[in-house]
Amino acid sequence: MSVLESLAKEHSLMGGLVDRLEEGLREGPERAPGEVRQALLVLFRALEKHEEIEDLVFGHPAYASKGEARRILAEVERQHDRIAQILGEIDDLLRLGDRCSFGTLADLVLDLAGKLRRHFASEEARLWPHYRRTRRPPADRALDRRAMEQVL
Repeated sequence: MSVLESLAKEHSLMGGLVDRLEEGLREGPERAPGEVRQALLVLFRALEKHEEIEDLVFGHPAYASKGEARRILAEVERQHDRIAQILGEIDDLLRLGDRCSFGTLADLVLDLAGKLRRHFASEEARLWPHYRRTRRPPADRALDRRAMEQVL
């Protein structure tokens, strides 16, 4: 399996977690915080590992130093920053425990869900095709192996 296939699989799995978050919100203010909290714990860790792999693959100087790649990666980084900001706000809110406002939590989770979906679609439509077009196969196989070793 190539690293892009692995990343695609992760996008799909994280998309399922995003669906679970939205479903959890429909449970209402009594049950939703617990459901959402569980899904977020898994999602936080999955996003962290996913970004590490992306940094390893797409941050490699053989790719990242090229003009168009730099522009695409700058946009991806801006998206990562916006997502991290929302994750931080959600984390702060969840630390309040029972004092956590369900309405505020729901708004933040829905904002996160939309941004993650757009981010995944953006990477799949812009970054990955560009990477496929410009990569050098022998170097990519070595990157794929290193990235997959990090995952395991």
